[in-house]
Amino acid sequence: MPVKSPLKSVSEWGNRLLLLVNTVLFGLALWFVCTRGLQSAPQGFSYQDLVTILLTAIAVILAAVTVFVALTALWGYTALKESAKIAAEQVARDIAEETAKSTAADAARALTMRELPGMVQLYLSTSGASGGDAPEDELAAELKRGGNDDPAR
Repeated sequence: MPVKSPLKSVSEWGNRLLLLVNTVLFGLALWFVCTRGLQSAPQGFSYQDLVTILLTAIAVILAAVTVFVALTALWGYTALKESAKIAAEQVARDIAEETAKSTAADAARALTMRELPGMVQLYLSTSGASGGDAPEDELAAELKRGGNDDPAR
């Protein structure tokens, strides 16, 4: 099952929000120009007023950027948490699968080594093999040794 990236949905949502904000601002600017026209500033407008307006605009922009950074940080934390959860689940699944296969192989090997001598004895007793230095003695010695062809073991 493909994992849906949270980046794509947030990006689409952000683009739509930005389009809406820009459309509203354009409409307000158009309304202002249409109702008041393009005229010069009133005669009582001084540099102190200009500096006050600019500082207020900078404060408002800084507050908006701060809110945007905070929302982006929350979104980033959520996305990071989700991707870490998905990655951890995948790693855990892989390790559990590997461990289960290893455990099953070890259990099957132990069961085989425990039951095989009795099965060989049963087979040899029903097949009517003769006693003495028969192949079952070699097989029993091999099974007691561990059934490994490696002489170092």
